[in-house]
Amino acid sequence: MKIVVASSDPYLSGVLCCSLSGLGAVVEPVANEEEFCRMCLAGRCEVAVTLFLAPFLNGFDLGRRLRESVLRPPALFVLSWLHDEQTVMSLYESGIDQYFTLPFSVARLRGKVATQLYSRGL
Repeated sequence: MKIVVASSDPYLSGVLCCSLSGLGAVVEPVANEEEFCRMCLAGRCEVAVTLFLAPFLNGFDLGRRLRESVLRPPALFVLSWLHDEQTVMSLYESGIDQYFTLPFSVARLRGKVATQLYSRGL
């Protein structure tokens, strides 16, 4: 099992990777949107945690594409500073599973990711 952590910020990526380690899955950081999308579309992860919004909002429609093309799409967790209701609703409509506003509770994120991993057979 694999968790992908996608962020262009190396510090935040490191914090997330450390926070999600020990759940019985490999945690792999990804620093750019293109690689993040490739990994998800190739079915190479069970959970994707990302700070990238563009793949869901810019017409690429990653969430919809995953649901249509991947047999078992990853659970999608988006973390962002944005609080506006329209953006959050657009993200959910695009197919994400969870939205966390920064700053976020590490314990809550870890619990939600663990639940996804266990429901997928870890």
